[in-house]
Amino acid sequence: HAGYRRNIRPRQYVGLKEELATGKAILAYLASQFKRVVMMSGNHGDRVRKWFAERVGPEMMFLVSHDVIKLLASDFPNVEYVETKDPVGNEIHWIYQVGDCRIVHAEVGSSIEMRPTVRVDAWFEQWDDYLRLAPYNVLVECHTHQGGIIPLNNGAKQLVEAMCLTREPQYAVE
Repeated sequence: HAGYRRNIRPRQYVGLKEELATGKAILAYLASQFKRVVMMSGNHGDRVRKWFAERVGPEMMFLVSHDVIKLLASDFPNVEYVETKDPVGNEIHWIYQVGDCRIVHAEVGSSIEMRPTVRVDAWFEQWDDYLRLAPYNVLVECHTHQGGIIPLNNGAKQLVEAMCLTREPQYAVE
């Protein structure tokens, strides 16, 4: 849970230390069950940088340039942390592509099922020429807490909302 929820929902708040310990335990389990685990970041790892960005000046931000998700993955030899780079070498840690399947954890949300995935697909239509990524026929959005599939062009393209691995968020039941 994001830090701001400490005051809003104190019974549900989990501190970053406990959250990272839980993540490491889950990752240890996955690493013990599979020869290879591929892992990418999303918006959750950015919370550390966002917290510091609100409190320190830009001259200090180099101190928090590490991705906590990448740090967790580094403890396991069979866990591969993946990220995409734009044409000038900037890391885009929320995009990973295998063949014609693009897997993303874009920070896009909506209470309407499939709207975030449709928005990400539209975003790629605008930015794919710049990013120079291979074309995709399957787009899997992992940020949302809902699931669904939209087949486009008679099934030639699939938009998938894969549900973030989490307990049902409180806002979904309020």
